[in-house]
Amino acid sequence: MATSAARRPSPEHRVLVLVGFNGSPRGERALAYAAGHAARTGAELLLLAADEDPALWPTHARQRDQRLRTLVGRAEAALAGLDVNWRMRISGAAPSAALRESAREYRADLIVVGASTTRWRRLLSRQVGATLARDAPAPLLVVP
Repeated sequence: MATSAARRPSPEHRVLVLVGFNGSPRGERALAYAAGHAARTGAELLLLAADEDPALWPTHARQRDQRLRTLVGRAEAALAGLDVNWRMRISGAAPSAALRESAREYRADLIVVGASTTRWRRLLSRQVGATLARDAPAPLLVVP
């Protein structure tokens, strides 16, 4: 009986999965799904940390740098052992705008985000997934 190996994209077509990652439990679930998908399909993974202030004041810069180091450490831990090429982008823009812009700029094939945390927050705020669903430049997956 012959077995078939997973097909990898050809070098001329680089598949990219863009995932919004903020270190929250829902963001970590979105990352886990996106990483699994990337590992299964041979896609590259682009993590986006959005809504990060530009840290104009020295005291804020240190706090921001520490927060970003923590975020990168969590991503490294989540992706350890997976055969996935990944990188992280930091943006000062609001999450929806940053994801939309990054998806266009990097030509993402899939955008993955976590769902909002509570029912009240979903009712009272502009959810990233709902906002992106209106005009996402690539297929969108909202992970519960």
